[in-house]
Amino acid sequence: MENTSNLIDVAQMEETIIDLEEFINSYKEKECFITHMHDYGKFNNFDSNRWVFYDELAQHNKYIEFSLFDDLITDKIISYEELQLIKCLLIEYLDNGIGYKSIMRYYNSIYSLIEISENFRIRDDQELSMILKRDAKYLIYSISITDYINFLDSIGWAEDGHLVALNYFYENYIGNKTDNSVKALPKTVDIFKFGYYMDKFYNEENDEILINLFFPLRLWWKITNVIPMRPSEFTTKIKRNCIKDEGGNYLLYINRVKVTSSENSKVKNSRASIPLLNRVGISKDIYDLIQEYLNITSSDELTETLLSYKTYKKYSNAFHQKFNSTSFDYVPLIEKSVKVYQEYFNLDTLNKLLELFYSKIIKGKYGEDNISGHLNLGDTRHLAFTTLMLQGISPIEIAMLGGHTTLAAQNHYTYHASYYVDSEILKFIANKNIHNEISSKSLKDIILGKPRNPYKDLSECNMTDDGVGYCTADFNKDVCGSNTCVLCSLWWCYPSNFNYVKMKDYIETKSLIPLREKLIKEEKFLTYLLKTAKVVNIDGLLELDKDCDENIQKQVTQIKSVADEIIFLQKKLIEYGENNDLLN
Repeated sequence: MENTSNLIDVAQMEETIIDLEEFINSYKEKECFITHMHDYGKFNNFDSNRWVFYDELAQHNKYIEFSLFDDLITDKIISYEELQLIKCLLIEYLDNGIGYKSIMRYYNSIYSLIEISENFRIRDDQELSMILKRDAKYLIYSISITDYINFLDSIGWAEDGHLVALNYFYENYIGNKTDNSVKALPKTVDIFKFGYYMDKFYNEENDEILINLFFPLRLWWKITNVIPMRPSEFTTKIKRNCIKDEGGNYLLYINRVKVTSSENSKVKNSRASIPLLNRVGISKDIYDLIQEYLNITSSDELTETLLSYKTYKKYSNAFHQKFNSTSFDYVPLIEKSVKVYQEYFNLDTLNKLLELFYSKIIKGKYGEDNISGHLNLGDTRHLAFTTLMLQGISPIEIAMLGGHTTLAAQNHYTYHASYYVDSEILKFIANKNIHNEISSKSLKDIILGKPRNPYKDLSECNMTDDGVGYCTADFNKDVCGSNTCVLCSLWWCYPSNFNYVKMKDYIETKSLIPLREKLIKEEKFLTYLLKTAKVVNIDGLLELDKDCDENIQKQVTQIKSVADEIIFLQKKLIEYGENNDLLN
């Protein structure tokens, strides 16, 4: 795991706070919204009660009607400020290349839940479940609700009812089939292969077009595996002048802001919150990588964000011409019938680069077609949370890095310790295959390397639980060298392939399987501790209760210990040149 201890320097922690008007103006000025407003002239502006979109497939206009909220605002169920924030979210959807049809569906879904729940006036899951069953006629898209609440949380506006709904929809609608609270990631080997081919590509490739075309994807992989950023933050929120060298301390400015309400607002979020960091520490390697990209894209003087759409278009077109590939120009992922014009780098652009890298580089260039699942852009955020937790970073600090203002907002993130285990094994296998060496004795080496004659008369020894060998230790003077008998220098068995196979089966069934089951139980208990953690309000900021913090840290240590034991034993079972299942 990459060390992340330099990510937060509490002494230099900075939080940017702006008022609502300034925040909304920043969305009014977004290029995607300005372009759309120009398309429809007098029919559209931010404060209009109706936004107009043209459906090219149906050949007529479609509308988002904000007047739906009039009665709710009059009855003080929702404030006008909150309606403005909903409009900001819709602009963010536009900014990330989401098609008009989806935006309208998401808007109607958000409105429906606000109406039937009286703007998230809910106390618990059961109450929300009853509301949804009672008003089943309303079509609620879970992704739109979680997007909306995450958006509110990211600026410090999420209230308790929002957080109840957030975790309800994650646990009941967005999880995988085996455990609804856990996001399904690709297989560890598939994640490992992506990282392997990314490194291989940039170590070997000489073609300037390919190197520069995929550079934004390289930045995403390197940065978001360490800092748990939302994909939309990475593509559209990081500004051009985002890095700084302060005497060897390297900083990345991530442009997060907390929004305060106006004086006459009916909605004032007085709940204590976690600070929203606007900068984090980064390694020199990441700093140099960003600087290299800034140099590559220096000709783009107009872009305000780190990622340059002009440069992307330049190398995308060159790629098309040189390699006679299908044009890689912008085509929306969600509704291909809706044409969206853009001159800025967004989430959809990065998605297309990701898929192109899989098809043209991993499969096309390197011939790798044994990948069962592709990464999604949000997967690295989950992996970063796991890395941070297993390194003992405080949940409060992890929330800071993830852009959460509450611990409850990250309850649905489960820490995939099994990913850490498998990735360490895969790195070990790759190292052996690349360097043709073994750093420590494998189980086969240990068994076949034993002398044919025992260290002493077996009548004086005890057979070990594995049923293969004997403990030759004299407990009056000898100290047991390992919890696993076969790894102790005082353990002996006759050196034969039969004994090797028998011992390998014993370790797999009696040690590794129980340890992996234990790891799952320990992870679930950690999730419980995090969900029930108590926080204290210190001068308006949240801190973890001392006892809760200690219990969480003990549990993390326990998980790390079990994971490391699995890794150690798994490595012993691996032979050089063996066709290991993890690599298939």
